[in-house]
Amino acid sequence: MLLIKSDWHGVWYNHGIVLHKLGRYEDAIASYTNALELNPDLYEVWYSQGNALDALGQYDEAIDSYRQALELKPDFQEAQYNWGSALHKSGRYEEAIAQYDQAIALDPAFAKAWHSRGSALRKLGMYAEAIASYDKAVRYQPDLCEAWYGRGVALGHLGDNGAAIASYDKALQINPDLYRAWYSRGITLSHTGDYESAIASYDKALQINPDFPEAISRRNLALSQRVLPVLVLEEDKSQQSNHSSVE
Repeated sequence: MLLIKSDWHGVWYNHGIVLHKLGRYEDAIASYTNALELNPDLYEVWYSQGNALDALGQYDEAIDSYRQALELKPDFQEAQYNWGSALHKSGRYEEAIAQYDQAIALDPAFAKAWHSRGSALRKLGMYAEAIASYDKAVRYQPDLCEAWYGRGVALGHLGDNGAAIASYDKALQINPDLYRAWYSRGITLSHTGDYESAIASYDKALQINPDFPEAISRRNLALSQRVLPVLVLEEDKSQQSNHSSVE
């Protein structure tokens, strides 16, 4: 069937989607650009172009595409969220939070946006506020393991080790292969003096991701901390024995 010219933008868009799924982001962008040259009012194409640019790490250009999508469709919450995500990846956390707030205004139960908002707040050292956002995320999506993990990190920064470990446990119940949660759990357990359990957590992290030098370093530290009290106790006993023999 012959296509009339007005249909060509759809062909270019679909071609771009296929290339995008194959990870050929530059080629996908070229196809999206062709579609937009034929019809610049296609918000889905602007959005998809933004996603491809984001995948290439071209965050400023991605933001421009998301902005175009939102000018055409102001209630497009995924574009609003991805705009925030691009800012987040650029280290522009306060601006990212503002965009996440816009996405949440469109859908107050948008768990992914609450989670990312919490992560941006955590990057800013605003741990109590981050926990409040993570709480919202897991209220609306209880199986969002990354939110449970981020919540645990924020709680750990506030010194609430018990609650932090409980959050890591929840994340790992959902996804036992979340090696960062095992690692962070190990750090928190070390802070409580439970070095045996900390080492077991580091072992889990390394079992999942053997190329994890931070976990190896922390595990070695926990091993030395576990041995140190024993050495101190033996030294005390030795001193007491020597003291008794002198008497």
